[in-house]
Amino acid sequence: TEQTWTTPLRLTRRRLGNVEAQLPLPPAGVALRLRTDDAATMSALDARAAELASALEAANLKLTGLVVERQHD
Repeated sequence: TEQTWTTPLRLTRRRLGNVEAQLPLPPAGVALRLRTDDAATMSALDARAAELASALEAANLKLTGLVVERQHD
Protein backbone atom coordinates (compact mmCIF):
# COMPACT_ATOMS: atom_id res chain seq x y z
CA THR A 1 0.00 0.00 0.00
CA GLU A 2 1.12 3.53 -0.73
CA GLN A 3 1.50 5.86 2.20
CA THR A 4 0.21 9.41 2.01
CA TRP A 5 2.00 12.12 3.91
CA THR A 6 -0.45 14.63 5.45
CA THR A 7 0.20 17.86 7.30
CA PRO A 8 -2.15 20.40 8.88
CA LEU A 9 -1.57 24.12 8.42
CA ARG A 10 -3.29 26.94 10.34
CA LEU A 11 -2.98 30.56 9.23
CA THR A 12 -4.31 33.81 10.61
CA ARG A 13 -4.08 36.63 8.10
CA ARG A 14 -5.47 40.13 8.42
CA ARG A 15 -7.36 39.98 5.09
CA LEU A 16 -8.40 36.32 5.21
CA GLY A 17 -8.93 35.71 8.90
CA ASN A 18 -8.40 32.16 10.15
CA VAL A 19 -7.75 29.47 7.53
CA GLU A 20 -7.04 25.83 8.30
CA ALA A 21 -5.65 23.54 5.61
CA GLN A 22 -5.17 19.80 5.40
CA LEU A 23 -2.52 18.88 2.84
CA PRO A 24 -2.39 15.20 1.95
CA LEU A 25 0.42 14.52 -0.53
CA PRO A 26 -0.14 11.22 -2.30
CA PRO A 27 2.22 10.35 -5.18
CA ALA A 28 -0.36 11.59 -7.73
CA GLY A 29 -0.34 15.21 -6.46
CA VAL A 30 -1.84 17.31 -3.72
CA ALA A 31 -5.45 17.45 -2.53
CA LEU A 32 -6.33 20.46 -0.38
CA ARG A 33 -9.08 20.84 2.17
CA LEU A 34 -9.35 24.47 3.25
CA ARG A 35 -11.56 25.55 6.15
CA THR A 36 -12.39 29.07 7.22
CA ASP A 37 -14.88 30.71 9.54
CA ASP A 38 -15.42 33.67 7.17
CA ALA A 39 -17.85 33.58 4.22
CA ALA A 40 -15.92 36.23 2.25
CA THR A 41 -12.72 34.21 2.62
CA MET A 42 -14.52 31.11 1.36
CA SER A 43 -15.61 33.03 -1.73
CA ALA A 44 -12.11 34.43 -2.29
CA LEU A 45 -10.49 30.99 -2.01
CA ASP A 46 -13.04 29.49 -4.41
CA ALA A 47 -12.59 32.35 -6.89
CA ARG A 48 -8.81 31.87 -7.02
CA ALA A 49 -8.76 28.07 -7.22
CA ALA A 50 -7.50 28.09 -10.82
CA GLU A 51 -4.66 30.45 -9.86
CA LEU A 52 -3.71 28.12 -7.01
CA ALA A 53 -3.74 25.12 -9.33
CA SER A 54 -1.46 26.96 -11.78
CA ALA A 55 0.98 27.95 -9.03
CA LEU A 56 1.16 24.37 -7.77
CA GLU A 57 1.63 23.08 -11.31
CA ALA A 58 4.55 25.51 -11.75
CA ALA A 59 6.09 23.90 -8.65
CA ASN A 60 5.60 20.43 -10.21
CA LEU A 61 2.66 19.59 -7.94
CA LYS A 62 -0.62 18.56 -9.51
CA LEU A 63 -3.75 19.71 -7.68
CA THR A 64 -5.88 16.58 -7.55
CA GLY A 65 -8.68 18.05 -5.45
CA LEU A 66 -9.76 21.21 -3.67
CA VAL A 67 -12.48 21.57 -1.06
CA VAL A 68 -13.25 24.93 0.58
CA GLU A 69 -15.63 24.65 3.51
CA ARG A 70 -16.94 26.42 6.57
CA GLN A 71 -14.93 25.79 9.72
CA HIS A 72 -17.10 24.67 12.62
CA ASP A 73 -16.02 25.49 16.14
